[in-house]
Amino acid sequence: MEELAIIGKGLMIGLGFIGPAIGVGLVGGSYLKAVGRNPEAAKFFGIFTVDHRIPNLSVKISKLHEQGYTDVEIAKKLSTSERTFDPSYIRDVRIAHGRRHYYLVAENQSLIEDSYNDQDSIEQFLCTVASNDNEDFILKNRVLGDMSKQDVSIHLKISIEKVDHIENILKNRIKKSIEEMS
Repeated sequence: MEELAIIGKGLMIGLGFIGPAIGVGLVGGSYLKAVGRNPEAAKFFGIFTVDHRIPNLSVKISKLHEQGYTDVEIAKKLSTSERTFDPSYIRDVRIAHGRRHYYLVAENQSLIEDSYNDQDSIEQFLCTVASNDNEDFILKNRVLGDMSKQDVSIHLKISIEKVDHIENILKNRIKKSIEEMS
């Protein structure tokens, strides 16, 4: 009788994982179908982030990978006291970079040192995206910062839906500006 209880527990646990596994498979399959219909959708692999360091970082990751480094080794080489990298993040950036056009890295540019902090040019670029004080605040504190929508809403005295709407407008302007520069 005890053997049947053990088998029953095993079946319950095993069958409990079938639903989530099917769900994850359906989501992944849908994503792959979407990429098959529209290859441009592949560049949005993962979450959409606005980070001025990504293009230069992706070039460095790609170059190090071409030199034979593994994702784990690249993550260790690029991690600093200020920013650490996960090997899965390195893999995602490398894959996304492989789907985009190729940027050249100057021969004298170090692949390891943090040379992608051109803060002035980034700030100048972002100043062209925000067209009023609310947009500027949301850009700096929500899109590029880590302030919650609720905190931004309270500070600006606008609804959370309005914060979300302005945030999406800013992301679309940034995306459009970047596409125009390419």
